[in-house]
Amino acid sequence: MGLIRLSEGLFDACVILREAKVLIQLLSGFGCTLVGLAADGASVMSGKLAGVQALLKEEHPWLIYVHCAAHRHNLVLVKALKNLCPAMINIVDKLHSLFNSAKTNDSFEAEQKTLKIRVLKIPLRSETRWSSMFHVLDVICSRFKPIMLTLM
Repeated sequence: MGLIRLSEGLFDACVILREAKVLIQLLSGFGCTLVGLAADGASVMSGKLAGVQALLKEEHPWLIYVHCAAHRHNLVLVKALKNLCPAMINIVDKLHSLFNSAKTNDSFEAEQKTLKIRVLKIPLRSETRWSSMFHVLDVICSRFKPIMLTLM
């Protein structure tokens, strides 16, 4: 099965619905019945009139739509981090900005090569990606020495 790649800029409900119908048809061949849809709450998915869930309910009136539990969990964590650790978020964002400049990034890359470790960049933190903050902190922790050497 896998993921379905949608063309950039074509994320409207009709395009998503068309691709979903292909998947639904494939699964029905295995005896599966669509019973629910979990999504991130974006209006293109959750819209009550023209969202994917509304369009699917026209053909599958029993469909249950839920705001994805993992996404809701992420939203809670992001809000908690903002309230409990604003300084940490500020540092993470400033590190990304600083190390995103060409001169600093070149120095950071050179320090990692000198240490003979895989070259990584400090990624941009995203509030909507489930594992974004973990990934950013993982890079910062695993590359703490070259970060410090670059800043010296």
